[in-house]
Amino acid sequence: MPRDYNFHEHTDVRAESVVEGSSTGHATMVGSYREPSYATFPKYSSVSNSFGVPQIYCRSLLPAGNGFAPSNITGDVRRPEEHFSLGACIGDVGYVDEYGAFVYCFNIFCERDDEIQGMDLPLDFVPFRSSFSPEYVTYCQDYHRPGTIIASEGVRVSRISDSPLKANFTSSMSEGAVLILPSGASREDLVYPQRLYDYVKLNTMRWYQLCNKVDDEKGTRAHNVPNGTLRLVTGVDRASSWATATFPYRRMDGPLSFQYCEDSDPTWINAAGLSTLYRHNKESSMDGSLGAVFLRFMSISVGSTRRTRNSSASSASVVIPRYVLPTVQKPMNRSVFSRFRRPVKISPCLPEFIFDPSIILLQVLLRMHTTASVAIVFDSVWRADLSHQQMSHLELVALMHRILKHNRVVDVDGMATFARRPPDKKPPSSTPLWMKLVPCIRFRSKHTAGKAEGAALKEVLNIISG
Repeated sequence: MPRDYNFHEHTDVRAESVVEGSSTGHATMVGSYREPSYATFPKYSSVSNSFGVPQIYCRSLLPAGNGFAPSNITGDVRRPEEHFSLGACIGDVGYVDEYGAFVYCFNIFCERDDEIQGMDLPLDFVPFRSSFSPEYVTYCQDYHRPGTIIASEGVRVSRISDSPLKANFTSSMSEGAVLILPSGASREDLVYPQRLYDYVKLNTMRWYQLCNKVDDEKGTRAHNVPNGTLRLVTGVDRASSWATATFPYRRMDGPLSFQYCEDSDPTWINAAGLSTLYRHNKESSMDGSLGAVFLRFMSISVGSTRRTRNSSASSASVVIPRYVLPTVQKPMNRSVFSRFRRPVKISPCLPEFIFDPSIILLQVLLRMHTTASVAIVFDSVWRADLSHQQMSHLELVALMHRILKHNRVVDVDGMATFARRPPDKKPPSSTPLWMKLVPCIRFRSKHTAGKAEGAALKEVLNIISG
């Protein structure tokens, strides 16, 4: 069963949320803040290869189209026990750390004294209030059937039996990942999350300040959440049992072969060199803790005007992390490879964030709308244009082109986001009279759309070229 979300009676969120700079209300957050911690986006770089298991797992399952796949399915163990048993909830605000875990901070639908809330809350926190009912949360108990196997591109799956579940896996790819759901998984999604726009716009700065607060005694930060890395959960797939296998970067000296057998010990066979995990809960999903195998986000960033207005000084140092992609996933012709910039070497001391296409799209929005105070990107924007190819630098360029072709940048009361373009319709067999009289209307419309798309794509190339 889904969580019983506490949707309150209708109240205007503009009246409930305290405006920026207000000193009224009770502050549950203490500490100093430093503007650069959330003023700068993580830096993008392409690399010849990436050895991190969390990076590879999350990136490999991204093209499956289910959302973000945390490599740490259990999540941050420091969060409240009530939240830990649920895995993740719609309305959770947090970020993904370099280990592939979603770090939970608080939930926007729960009261400040709810057991699910974290240790700290944003300044003058007021939960979201709306007139919609729990019916606006869709829930499917068996969205992923028991025995579901999700493998990255290039991994061949040969199912041997269903009970007990046995399967063979072979791959000639340089890296990849497999997720098995022995007991299946449920799916929960928020219907029409755009209703959160006003609330998010009013509170984004406080959320970033909370995540980047400084311990005045130690002079250090509990978290480092750069701009564009804050997430609000709009959907979650929960499971009570799961098994994962990740094979990190390797020289392709022959196909890789390994097996999964549910009733054997260990469950993964011939898995030398692989990073494997198995967790099985024989009790019902409500009696034991759950894990979030897929998360769907609203990604949020702060515009330059609001960052400048809320800047403050602090002595805490900030290390701006990077997020990386391998240049290619398969051997390519040298002449083709030479068209793209050479991969850079990343300093091992710099933290590497898990790649997410939303980080680039947020930067595009703020570059196209420089006066926007907030930018928002839903996972559905890039999930709709995935090609199911392993994510790499070359695939990223192609993905961005498809996204900008099918979406336009819009401004909603000072908030930048994407809106899906209407599908192209074939002209009727007989041309209407008005089109004959004004033949240039359609051309001008297409030319304007193409010009905007080209400008956005130019910003993408600027971002990924450093």
